[in-house]
Amino acid sequence: MKSDNIHLEIGDSVKVKEGIMCPDLEDLCIEGWRGEVSEVGEDKDGNALICIRWDRLTLKNLPDYFIEQSEEEGLACSSMYLWQEDVELAEGGDTREDTTRGMDMSRKVGRNDPCPCGSGKKYKRCCLKNKEQTTPNQSSQTIEKSPISRLTIARIVEDAKEDPEMMREYGERSNGLTPETNFEEFLRGLWDREKLRKMSTEEIIDKLGSMNVEFDKTCFKEQTQNYISASRLADDCYSARDLGVEGPDEDFVWLAILELWKRLSPEQINIEMIDDAMQDGYKLIGNGNCIGGVKEWVAAWDMIRAIVPPHIKSVWDADQFLPEPLTQSIYNWCQNFEMELHNAGIDDESYFLKRIRYCREFCDIFPDTDESILHNMYRAEAESYMVLGAAETADKLFKELVDEFPDNIWGYVGWGDMYCFGRYSEKIPPDCDRAEEIYRMGLARCDTDADIDVIYERLEGLDEARTGAQ
Repeated sequence: MKSDNIHLEIGDSVKVKEGIMCPDLEDLCIEGWRGEVSEVGEDKDGNALICIRWDRLTLKNLPDYFIEQSEEEGLACSSMYLWQEDVELAEGGDTREDTTRGMDMSRKVGRNDPCPCGSGKKYKRCCLKNKEQTTPNQSSQTIEKSPISRLTIARIVEDAKEDPEMMREYGERSNGLTPETNFEEFLRGLWDREKLRKMSTEEIIDKLGSMNVEFDKTCFKEQTQNYISASRLADDCYSARDLGVEGPDEDFVWLAILELWKRLSPEQINIEMIDDAMQDGYKLIGNGNCIGGVKEWVAAWDMIRAIVPPHIKSVWDADQFLPEPLTQSIYNWCQNFEMELHNAGIDDESYFLKRIRYCREFCDIFPDTDESILHNMYRAEAESYMVLGAAETADKLFKELVDEFPDNIWGYVGWGDMYCFGRYSEKIPPDCDRAEEIYRMGLARCDTDADIDVIYERLEGLDEARTGAQ
């Protein structure tokens, strides 16, 4: 049985030891790769097994052939399962010096080369042989993520403080569990982002100092270069629990790091900034300010494009790449964004151009996303050209859409609608015969009663339009 004298926990920062080879690519040495433990367990024989989620600099330097093979085999290249004894504890956060000194990620080791472990044996007679006998089965493992982040919980607390009805409802639930606690008094005593915003930078730093949390502005700015989450930076470098901070002040530490990041390193994007832009957009749209909300979401999309590395090819994997879940997943939000760009375009046609750009960028960046989402994005792009009166371009895009997704009837429906009275754009003359031709192309592809009903509804509408035009 494999063993090690260290006990790793979820959240520990680790570095792969010298001479360790990739369990899924036999000639790739992964020594020096750094990341965070995201799962701890054992194999069926009781051997200590961990999952490491690679840090930002490691992901940036992944060799192309490793990414390609991972994609071919359906493996997640953003994380890896290793034996616990293959890694060692590392200082929190990435450092460029350690990354470049301890890791040549493009280095392949041949079967007949000297083994990187330094034994003097050939690789095939040493670590390769051992690896082939004891490789963890990565594909059989799953990665568990917290279903809700601290930032989401902080938002719920803030909303409750502002909404008397929500406060009353939560209070009733709490009283049923802990009747001795005044829930509202307890909630209002917690630190929140609004309280931090009202403090000066020096007041925040002084408060950290009073809690024995050392803080240096220059060092902090350097640290933000190696993180994409203020919450994770707080855990790794300013851990309240490690300093014995308990109670409400425990939340102060990570909220302080979040606020100081905004003030001292605003040009460095983090996931909390993305979450803020998403949620601010939802609030504006919910209050009837669609264009204001979409402007926030344009900023959120730009930050997502900047923060997600190029080897991530699906929106699902983009969500998994983030160190903590957003309040709303990118997977769900991306579809809301497309729809609200359409709604904004009704008031301002320039947003149909933004919708075209967004849909094209999305499909180019995340080509392995679910077919249903990709279909909606391509269709939205074609519809936007239609609304703008670019009939030739719209016609071409719809033709490409049904060629690529011939069994999805909504491509035919959108295409046929282009030629109907008052469907999308008065700039394109109606053509009932052309619309019927397209609808019947879709009818030939229907395989459910629901799909057939949709097409027949369109055909009946055409008959009514023809009768009304006579």
